[in-house]
Amino acid sequence: MHYKIVIKFHSLIQQIKNNMAAILKFVYIITLFFSLFIAAMNVNAAKIKCKTPFDCPKFMCLPRVANCIDSICTCP
Repeated sequence: MHYKIVIKFHSLIQQIKNNMAAILKFVYIITLFFSLFIAAMNVNAAKIKCKTPFDCPKFMCLPRVANCIDSICTCP
């Protein structure tokens, strides 16, 4: 009798562990999936204001040089 209770408890613990692993895997995949969209949407999010092309950062359009068009640094 005691042996059957231990076996049922052990199988319950295994099922809980499997469910927890599946839930964590699902959350991890969803996080990665949404982070791709967030990164893709913010590609041109930084609009740097300028008065001359020299106000634009040099690293913005490597290997080209950024231009100041309509008071915003843009890549050619």
